[in-house]
Amino acid sequence: MKVMSYNTLFGGFDGSDNHRFLAQAEVIESVDPDILLVQEAKQYETNGFSRLYEVESALNRRGFLSLAPHTGQNTAIFVREGIEPISFESDSVHFHHAAAIGTFKVPEFDQPITFISAHLCPFGAHVRLTEAAYLSSYGAPDKLTIVAGDFNSVSPHDPEPVGWDTLPSHFQARYLSLDGKTSDKRILVQGG
Repeated sequence: MKVMSYNTLFGGFDGSDNHRFLAQAEVIESVDPDILLVQEAKQYETNGFSRLYEVESALNRRGFLSLAPHTGQNTAIFVREGIEPISFESDSVHFHHAAAIGTFKVPEFDQPITFISAHLCPFGAHVRLTEAAYLSSYGAPDKLTIVAGDFNSVSPHDPEPVGWDTLPSHFQARYLSLDGKTSDKRILVQGG
């Protein structure tokens, strides 16, 4: 099974211009994931969900959309044919944006797998920590769960990014630890 997560930046569309989406679709097709977790599925619900259907057709995968009513930065899960949906829920209550939470029967596995496409808050580590703690509740030892998405944080396994000091102070406050010099990596440590 191959799982891919992709933040599309406004759904890959710039107004009615779909050039970025077409380029993204090529990247997705080159990876050929069984499960695709998408963040910033913006405006997929407009015009009777016509954009969602357009994306489903282009990717040849069924989509499940989680609306982010306060930000419009929806999340989604796309699955290839043969992967059977068991349940799906949209959570915009516990997240600044939203989380798409779907449980599916994947042919090569004996038990269902829950996939979560999450997009955590960009405005402060304290909010992201709360969101990550909520996500960790899905990590039951007797169940299979994959959480992926845009965590708006630097991985604890990556080197420290260069140039924090060149960002305006209000952006630094969003991503730096209390020392004001290094990135706050607690979110990904919290989430496991």
